[in-house]
Order: sequence, then C-alpha cells, then structure tokens
Amino acid sequence: MATLPHSNTADTESLLEEWSWTMQSANFSTRTIDERLLLIRRVCDTCGHPLNVQTRDLQKFLATPWKASTRQTYQFAIRGFFTWLQWAGHRDDNPTDKLPRVRVPRRHPRPITDADYVVLKQTRMNARTLLMVELGARAGLRAHEIAKCHRDDFDERNRVLRVSGKGGVERFVPVHHDLDRCFGMNAFLFPNHDENKSFAAGEGHVLANSVSRMLSGVMRRAGVNGTPHSLRHYFATNLLHAGVDSRVVQELLGHASAQTTALYTAVSLDQKRLAVELL
Repeated sequence: MATLPHSNTADTESLLEEWSWTMQSANFSTRTIDERLLLIRRVCDTCGHPLNVQTRDLQKFLATPWKASTRQTYQFAIRGFFTWLQWAGHRDDNPTDKLPRVRVPRRHPRPITDADYVVLKQTRMNARTLLMVELGARAGLRAHEIAKCHRDDFDERNRVLRVSGKGGVERFVPVHHDLDRCFGMNAFLFPNHDENKSFAAGEGHVLANSVSRMLSGVMRRAGVNGTPHSLRHYFATNLLHAGVDSRVVQELLGHASAQTTALYTAVSLDQKRLAVELL
C-alpha cells in the first residue's frame, strides 16, 4: 500500500510526541530525547512530512558538509525515528533502509599536553571557568556532567564525586586535591544566572553548551590546541601513563566499552620506544 501524502504540522508534532514516549519508556536521557527531537524537526523542515519522506530526501539532508562522526550520529538517530514509524504502523516502508553506511575515519586520542595544561591554568580566567577546566582535567567530566555538578554529589568523608553520565549511568570518581574547594560550595557549582531552556533564572544550573563555550574561549585565549573534550582525554591519558590499568580508566570515564576508552588514551613516543627496546 502506498504511503498517503501528509502535510499537517500538528500531525508531525503528534508523531514526535509519541516517539518521545517510546524513548522515555526505554530510559533514554532527557538530553538525548531533546537532541533527537530537534534533529528530526530539522529533517522535517528540510524534507517534508515524515510520512512522505523518501530515501533521496534523507540522502540530500545528510549530504550537508558535516564531520563524518556527526553525519554518522545523525544518520543513527534518523534511522531510529523511521524504524519506529514503521514499527508503530505509521509507515509501510522505511526510507533509511537504503541509506549508505557512513564511513568514519579512524579516530585518534586528542589530549592536550602537560605544557598546555600549565599554560591553560596560567591564563587569565574567572574562578568559575577555572573550576570547569579542573573538573575536565582532574575528574574526566564531560561538558554536560560539569554543568550539573551539585555540592551533594561530593562525598567529603570518602572523597568521592558521584557523576550522572550518559543515559543516567552513575559512576564514582575519587576527588583530586585540586578540587577540594568543591566540598565547601553550596547547591549547584554553576548556577544559571539567566533563564535557559531548562530552568528559570537562578533556579538550576548552566547548560552543557555554556560550559563548552567558556572552555573553548579560555583554550583559544591560551593558544591551546584542542576542544573542551580534550581535557577528558588528558585525564585518561595521564592515568594510563601513570600505570593505571585500562579497566580502571574505563570505569573512571564511565565507558561501557574498553574500545571507547582506547580512543581517549594516547600512547606517547617514549612508551613506544620503551616497548621496542624490550625486544
């Protein structure tokens, strides 16, 4: 049976609402759900009503000059939506079935160096930004994890930080002495002074994009090559160089797969030389 043409925006929103219920029931994080809904709205704005979209429409949308990893992430989310439409009986076909697989170049660890970290900490910044830097480099937190840090997450007696990571997965990270001042802070470490899409002014915390923007700014001023996520890579690589077992590093980063951890941990030239000298 051919798919009937649709054009009603309200109908699109009802489909997205139904899909969001499915994601909620599967315990997807609010952040993931919001990001996927935003993406599919962009797809609909570009390609038309989701019940009319064809494979060629999605190919054109995905031909946008994004990084390969971004295109892969977007294709995965788009595939999930149209697979759900077919499963839920809204479509007889799935236009993503014939999409070509996105080829992604092999990723390499991209930590900053020890010298970069020294320069970064010597760069002029406010105390709020410095704490963000240290949470990335000394606790390995992602931007969204830094954003929602709360005083109650810090267990002073056991010197442990409770982190709610991707998908709400909890992990516990020992508190580095550079972060001792967190024990004396109140409520959210980074409260939102202005209204954002999640909280009224002063009633919650800043969002991940604010953390990324502040960290990117100070790294740029310091002349440090990298992204805010490079601080997390720096944390992981330093642990590996200190002789920490890779399984422990995996736990500290909150990775489900050791393969993901390998993408974060750079092996130095000195380590390679030492390995060859053992032959």
